[in-house]
Order: sequence, then structure tokens, then C-alpha cells
Amino acid sequence: MARLQYVGARYVPVWYKNSQDDTSNWEINVQYEPLTFVTTQNDHLYLSKKTVPDNIGTPAQNTEYWLDMGTFTGSYASLQDEIDNIVDTLIPGIESDIEDVEDDLKDLQNDLSIRKKRKIIILGDSYNQSSDGTQGIVVTSVGDRIKALYPSMADEIVANWAVGGAGFNVKSGDYTFIEYLDNNYATIDEPESITDMLVFGGYNEIMTTYSNSVAGGTAFCEKVATYFPNCIVHLAFVGWGTRSSSERDKINSSCIPAYQNVAMLNANARLVKNSEYILHTYTLCGTDGVHPTDQGYDVLAWQLGSYLMSGSPIEVYGYKVLQTFTKAADLTGTGSATLIVDRSNEVTQIRCDTNIVFNGTISFSNHKLTIGTINRPGLLNGYDRDTGHPSLSIPVDVNLVIGGVVTNYMGFIQISNDSVTLYCPEYGNTTVSTIDIEPFNFTTMTVLC
Repeated sequence: MARLQYVGARYVPVWYKNSQDDTSNWEINVQYEPLTFVTTQNDHLYLSKKTVPDNIGTPAQNTEYWLDMGTFTGSYASLQDEIDNIVDTLIPGIESDIEDVEDDLKDLQNDLSIRKKRKIIILGDSYNQSSDGTQGIVVTSVGDRIKALYPSMADEIVANWAVGGAGFNVKSGDYTFIEYLDNNYATIDEPESITDMLVFGGYNEIMTTYSNSVAGGTAFCEKVATYFPNCIVHLAFVGWGTRSSSERDKINSSCIPAYQNVAMLNANARLVKNSEYILHTYTLCGTDGVHPTDQGYDVLAWQLGSYLMSGSPIEVYGYKVLQTFTKAADLTGTGSATLIVDRSNEVTQIRCDTNIVFNGTISFSNHKLTIGTINRPGLLNGYDRDTGHPSLSIPVDVNLVIGGVVTNYMGFIQISNDSVTLYCPEYGNTTVSTIDIEPFNFTTMTVLC
């Protein structure tokens, strides 16, 4: 870049450079620009008021053109040296900074140009396959459903990949996600034009550990950065089902946190927030307990497509799960009750609309009594990857009949794994004849279901 120069009339004085001795001494037959300092042999300093033609005589005799600045002491020359130093040292740095900014702006314009012309790859596990196989039903892939639901993206989706049984670096089928990417990236024309890759699935990560999932996800993102340098990886954990509470427990405690950590560790990755809740309405789970129903695939396409269109987190709508509470075998009274788990956005409501009653000769131990089990224990546990599942305590009103006298106590229903315990901190170990737990409604911020 050329040095910055003034445009139009100059407003900063300059020192004249004598052609003979490189001083500022005035010379005859020279045209001077406005605001030019010259010195004369009697040590006077003059400043040109305007352009001085080359036929004008000495400054002292031509005050129309020259302003007498007084005796020259050398301070002006020192000032000029400072100005020259500033010009020689600072201006090149400023020019270099401007060049850097211009280069950054060009890069940003190029990035924006690429982003405006989106090209998307969709990669899923068996959730994105055209045929489920396990349930014996033929379904349209989620990627194709997204195209149908959001026609404006139909031309943007350049590849729709499905890898049954795959996780990042684990597999029960032919390929892992990494292996499939290695084998298929070359089929994409103009790889630098790919802007987004939606990766959804996650259920297969139960085949490995948390640390292996994180390592596999990181390796996958690094491969994407190599093959598609302008691509952002959108990670959507959607795996869920009714087949096994232990599988759901591992999904909550290991698989979902692994996806979250991969998104944090890799600059080219983004987490699709709340995607893990899309299939938590159990009517969307198929007969094999792992894959969605046809309606479930529609919901996946609708939610994931909406994310690709807007970039906003998945909106979690309310859903209910009914859980059967069954009394312990050594207790008489009410045989069972229904706990309703109502999930909506960031809170979970757990309630029981009927009394739970036990009769007989009942003894507490250390203020506690095991009163039964629930049918889906994994659904009522908060998760913590490092410490496991903490017990859930629900405050309840308890009426205890002791010696024919009814006394009301504050109690807690504690749920851990499949065990349901009644805890009454104000009540000792005296035998009671009846326990009557009143209906309750409990709201928690803990991530449940």
C-alpha cells in the first residue's frame, strides 16, 4: 500500500530542502508551495502564505508571499525532526494495520458469501435410514422429510447419509461415523462450499464409555475440519426409547454429556440444545423400544429442520409419562397408584392424584420405610455423570395412625433406582397401624425423564 498523502490543500507546514546543501535555506528561481518554511542567511525564518512563483525575490522583500517568523533558533528544526520521526516510524505501522484490517474484511466477506449459499450434509444413524428393519415398517428418512417440510432447504441439502448402528467411533453395523465420513467425503463436489453438517442420533453411544464417546466425537469433528474447512458440525442427540431403563440411565449419565462436551471442545461444533427431549413422548417410540414411530420421524424432521432454518434451540413441548407405583409385598392397603411425570421446558412436575394407603403392623427403621417400587426407575432420576443418580425427594403430607390416634407429619417420598422409600424425620420407630400419604404435586428444576 502506498504511503497516505494529503488530498487538496495542505494544512501541515513542511521544511524546504535546499537542492545544494540539504538545508532549509531559501533558493532563487524556485516555486514554493504554501506553508513552506525557509531560512535566510541572517537566521530569519519565513513561512509561505500561498504559492510563491519562481520569479519572486527574497522573502524579506516580498511580504505578500512570506510571513516573517522571527529569528531562527533551531527549535523549529527539532520540531521537524520529531515530525519526520513520527512519519518514519508510526505511519508504516498504521499502514500495516490498515492492510491487516482490509485482509480480515476480505476474509469475512468471503465467509459471508459462503454462508449465504448454504450447503448442508445430513448424517444420521438408523434413525435416518429409509427402512427401519427392526419394526418391519418402511419409512421416509428424516433428511427427506426435512426437505418436504422446508422446501427452501431442499436445494441446500446436498447429501443425506444414514449409517445404521453407528456412533462416532463405535458400530454394530458396517461403519462408524468416522469410517463413513472417510469413505464418502470425496463424493461431495466443491468440499470448501459445504457450510453445515447436521449429525443426529446418539443411541449407539451406549456401546462405549463417556471418554471414548468424547474422543470419538472430537476425532470426527477434526476430520470434518480437514475435509470440509468451512463447515460447522451441528450435534443433535436424539436417541431415546422404552426398551431398557438401564439404557436410559446411561444415555442420561454418559451419552448426552459426551455430545455436550464434544460441542464445547471443538471450534467447528455446535450443540443443538434440547434435542435430547424430542422423543420423550412415549407414544413416539416404536414397538422395538429404540426407534421412533412414523409420527416420531415426522417430529424429528420438524424439530431438526426448524433448528436448521433458525439456529434456535429446540422448543420442548409438554409431555406426560405415567408410572405405576406398586406397594411392597409385606404391606397391605392400596395395591398401586399412578405417578404422573409432566415435562415442560425447563421444569418437571411429578404428582399423584390419589391417596396411597397402607395397613397392618408397620415399623419404621431410622425414620424410613420401604413402601414399594416404580415401573420405570430411570425416568425419575436426575443424572450426574461423575456421582451417578442422586435420590429424588418429594415432600408429602403423611397421616400416621398410632394407637388409634391420627397424627399428621411432614414426610418425603424418596426415589432411587427402583426403590420408593417413605422418610418421616419427625417420627421415631414406633409401630403404626395405618399410613395415609395424601395426594401431592411436586415441581423440580432437575432434568428428568
